[in-house]
Amino acid sequence: MIDGQENENIKTKTKHEVARFHEFLVLKGEARQMDELTPQELNKFLSEFLVTFRKKKDNEEYEPNSLREFCASFEKTMGFAL
Repeated sequence: MIDGQENENIKTKTKHEVARFHEFLVLKGEARQMDELTPQELNKFLSEFLVTFRKKKDNEEYEPNSLREFCASFEKTMGFAL
């Protein structure tokens, strides 16, 4: 794969994963964006999100590496390590 295409795929994947987390926040009644949450609130919501979304739509569990990739997307978006 060409590096430029790989970077675009990563950007698209990151946007998708962050959008899924935002949808989760809305379902929880939270209207703020990730970067508006306190570290304690973010930790609480991310923990719950990862437990809730550990299963795919077909009810199969994500591989542990996929959950780490979710975290990496959030870290990239927030600009720090979780």
